[in-house]
Amino acid sequence: MLEDLQWADVVLYASSTVGLEALFGGTPAIHLEVGDFFETDPMFGWNEFKWSVQEPSELINTIQRIAQTPEDEFKELQEKGKQYAAAYLSPVTASGLQTFWES
Repeated sequence: MLEDLQWADVVLYASSTVGLEALFGGTPAIHLEVGDFFETDPMFGWNEFKWSVQEPSELINTIQRIAQTPEDEFKELQEKGKQYAAAYLSPVTASGLQTFWES
């Protein structure tokens, strides 16, 4: 999976942590809301370098918005995504848990 994430320009995910892995590597993630009864997005409520779509027709416009993001803004969002993913994916330690809860 790591090799695939290295060449991807954007990652689509529904309920797995692949979106987090993408953010960790600096790739924007798009959550596909499939209408589950329970919320399955591991990044629910966080949207700084993650977008969401409910309908397939929204996907092209969302990808275009990402592509049209000014470079300086994109880099800022990318860094926030990396930091979020690093906090989420860090080893479970007392200090790691504290960092996660403060994010």
